[in-house]
Amino acid sequence: KEMVGYWMMPPSTGYQPPQQLTAFLAAGAPPVYIGFGSMKGNPEFCKKLSTMAIAALAHAKMRGILLGGWAGLTAAVLDSSTDDGSRLAEYAAANVLELPSCPHDWLFPRCAAVVHHGGAGTTSVGLRAGKPTIICAVMSDQPWHGSLVAKKKLGLYAGMMSKVTGSSLGELLTQVVADQTIAENVAKMGKALAAEDGALHAHEFIERAIDTFQYPWPLSRPGPAP
Repeated sequence: KEMVGYWMMPPSTGYQPPQQLTAFLAAGAPPVYIGFGSMKGNPEFCKKLSTMAIAALAHAKMRGILLGGWAGLTAAVLDSSTDDGSRLAEYAAANVLELPSCPHDWLFPRCAAVVHHGGAGTTSVGLRAGKPTIICAVMSDQPWHGSLVAKKKLGLYAGMMSKVTGSSLGELLTQVVADQTIAENVAKMGKALAAEDGALHAHEFIERAIDTFQYPWPLSRPGPAP
């Protein structure tokens, strides 16, 4: 076994951001990225996550970028018939930009922090960008990634998505952007990840395995028959 590091996609050198994105980034402080990738559910799931995300930004008084993804994050699902929903819709109109998609490696370095589900790919790009990370896990390896990020003081783990609220996430946002230890640790981690080439290391490992493997294939296992 050998730890080779993350397999990163080639950088998005040809990406041309839309004018609304460049204008939003230039109009104020670096925003918080919030996106949940391929996490998908019913319309209630979309409404819960969208409301939670915007409420967290309002609670922390921060600007944000919502990346729609499969979860369909959008202020359009807010219940504006209620006072809270109307307040959040007003906050989103002034402080939140919605995007259907955007290359993470281009966007994350321009953000104050990243909030996501903790998938391996999104986690790796967020850390490589050197940005404080908050993970709201949904399934599989995501809780482990959240716990590891918190243990290494690279960000915070919000817990399972089903238990995260707008106010609890907003508190974590306020905390994570003010934590100098997290900022220093994740900046160092970003430089370390940028210096490694996981795909190349994997290639070299496979080549060594091929060169050193003894042919022919063994016809039986050593020791007594099972």
